[in-house]
Amino acid sequence: KSPIGTLDDTENTTFLGAWNTVLEYLLTNYPCAKLGIIVPNGCTRPYTDAIRAVARRWGVPYLDLPGDYAVPLLNRVADKEEICERARALRNEQFSVSEKNRHPNARAHEFESTIVEHWLRSL
Repeated sequence: KSPIGTLDDTENTTFLGAWNTVLEYLLTNYPCAKLGIIVPNGCTRPYTDAIRAVARRWGVPYLDLPGDYAVPLLNRVADKEEICERARALRNEQFSVSEKNRHPNARAHEFESTIVEHWLRSL
């Protein structure tokens, strides 16, 4: 993992510096492009918080898979603190490759793809 850095970083040696570099480039060179960022489930909290912050900084809409309660619960979601452990366990059982491998299975990808597709069409 790369160091997160700060929202003011401009070098691509940090996570936020790389985001700042890419977003500035895209907004400069593709001013009419429809940009959006997907905050992925399965990442650690400092990185999901950083993605949200950099998206807000640059005015880029984002789909917050792990943090938005309007998004259906997926597996490997840690950001929604109000979700009960039983609901988390059910999603992890239904949508994981196996008990030891919590990566999303084909069913999870199909379920998640409809959420992502709907959001992309809204941009």
